[in-house]
Amino acid sequence: MKKMLMTGALIALLITAAVLLASCGGKGDTFFTEGDYTYRLTERGDYELFSYDGKEKNLILPTRVKGKKVTAVGERAFAENETVETVAVGEGFETVGKEAFVDCISLEKVLLADSVETVGSYAFSGCMSLSDIQMPKKLSKLGEGTFKRCISLGKIALPDTVAYIGDYAFEGCVSLVSFNLPAQTATLGKAFIGCVSLVHVSLGKELREIKAETFASCHSLKSVGGGENVTVIGRGAFRDCRSLVEYIAPRKLRIVNEEAFRGCSSLMSVTFHEYVDANGKKSAAMIHSNVFDGCTALKTVYYCYSGTEENSLLTVEESGNEAFLGAKLVFTYQTEK
Repeated sequence: MKKMLMTGALIALLITAAVLLASCGGKGDTFFTEGDYTYRLTERGDYELFSYDGKEKNLILPTRVKGKKVTAVGERAFAENETVETVAVGEGFETVGKEAFVDCISLEKVLLADSVETVGSYAFSGCMSLSDIQMPKKLSKLGEGTFKRCISLGKIALPDTVAYIGDYAFEGCVSLVSFNLPAQTATLGKAFIGCVSLVHVSLGKELREIKAETFASCHSLKSVGGGENVTVIGRGAFRDCRSLVEYIAPRKLRIVNEEAFRGCSSLMSVTFHEYVDANGKKSAAMIHSNVFDGCTALKTVYYCYSGTEENSLLTVEESGNEAFLGAKLVFTYQTEK
């Protein structure tokens, strides 16, 4: 009986040891370090650059290790590194992960290969020295806060393939002067809050909504072009854009939400249009309350229509002309829709 118990105990011990060895072997196969880089083997059989522990100023990231591709810069892989100044993310990389380079305060220049399709949330947030970045031609998504507080970033060109730009993507980019929204961007979050040097913005044809606070506190903004298919302007979308003098609304605009232009103290004229919807019905924008609060220079609101003033379709939520702070409401006949 004792012999049987001892045999059973030995078998259990051997099984436990085998499990532990298998576990350790698995971990060893999943993570490994080569030079200053640590890599993680992904489920699909390629590698993610997991972390960096070096002091080099100029980096060209490895694209192959152990005969396999490196396809991703991992989450927080370079976070808070204070020495790196330039980074080249080469061909074969597909993803730059969340917070991959967050708070790399010395990072000045980044080259992203055309194979990169996604840049994760806050990937370059807090890179205060970043002034030059080459974006990939196949990029489809720019996550939340990607370039938040990149205070040296004066210009950036995104490819037309970008369909999504998340909230806070450029918040606090105080050196950014102009921005052209990619033609295929259908979703634009409140991306430019506090871009105090932004003077001109051109919107794309796929955009349908300027969301709440998208351009709030862009104190230097003077012109907004494009966006011909925009139907909604969100609450506070242009709040405190103190340099905006004139705004000509897109012809398909249906709704202007509360406080959309609040605090635009230089705004002198706004133009709205009647349009024909998909069912052939004439329509015009609904102007919600407090849209022009603090627009002390507003003198004229133009409404371009195709009928008589009495039959015009402009709809103001407040009674009388209060929504326009007493500005003159001028109806003008339009010959094209």
